[in-house]
Amino acid sequence: MSSYRRAHVHQPTGIADGERSTHLRRRRPRWGVVMCPDGPRSVDLHVMRVAMTRIMVAGELGTQMVADLARRAGVSRSTVSRLFNGRGGLKTLLAVLAVLGLAFDDVVSDAAMPADGTSEP
Repeated sequence: MSSYRRAHVHQPTGIADGERSTHLRRRRPRWGVVMCPDGPRSVDLHVMRVAMTRIMVAGELGTQMVADLARRAGVSRSTVSRLFNGRGGLKTLLAVLAVLGLAFDDVVSDAAMPADGTSEP
């Protein structure tokens, strides 16, 4: 190996290989908020993600879960992505819940969403 290549070999920075990618990723929010006619409601995004995984394993969704879910719900992929990041609308939520086989009351709470978006409201 030339001296140039030896001097420019990637040196670890103290973070384990698998740890680096998860360390730099944003955390998925546990709770989202949806505006209903009677005011904002908290949405349990974790329950929706579990249901999405369940129907993917059952073979109802392909490996492109968000795109397949969006197509079946009749909305765009980016709209579904926004919903799963906590910023969705009521119409989108209802369409996605129908595809996931969930009821509104399974995922929506009257309580205010916590400020950090991670714990229960």
